[in-house]
Amino acid sequence: PPGAGFRFEFLLESGLSEEEATRPENMHRLLRECAEVDPTRLKVQRAVVYTFHARRAERWRVGPIFLAGDAAHCMPPFQGQGMNSGIRDAANLAWKLGLVLGGKATDAILDTYEPERRSNLQQVTQDSINLGRVVMERNPLMAYLRDWIHDLWTRFNSLGYMGRWQYFMWSEVSHISAA
Repeated sequence: PPGAGFRFEFLLESGLSEEEATRPENMHRLLRECAEVDPTRLKVQRAVVYTFHARRAERWRVGPIFLAGDAAHCMPPFQGQGMNSGIRDAANLAWKLGLVLGGKATDAILDTYEPERRSNLQQVTQDSINLGRVVMERNPLMAYLRDWIHDLWTRFNSLGYMGRWQYFMWSEVSHISAA
């Protein structure tokens, strides 16, 4: 269909500069070797090298000024939680501001915003970093093992085995936690 496209992402090869990596001959080679795509059938619209970061502002509140979302923190994209974290920040802040502005709570409730969000954000960010280490594995043997385990998991899951196992484990964990 018109406007349809594909996005390809490749781990930057050691020793390649940003300029070298985005040269058409290198992109075409990666498309052939890694994605098994005929690069002559594609029109590259954008080629860019980017770096992932995990950062947090030291303070998210100074008087009546609050930081939320990307202004307060950023994380690697591997779990797709960046925007979700920003939405959770806004939701946390919104109901508190509503109470304060409505005269139903004191300004002190706004001081709970950062500590509440920071603890969740630290865990989500660390999970994203850990997943990135798995996804971007450079050791060929470890990458092969990762892919083999993923393939095995996918095959069992398609047969319905893993779904039942996950439910069983969740039930057991819930039971143990409630005791």
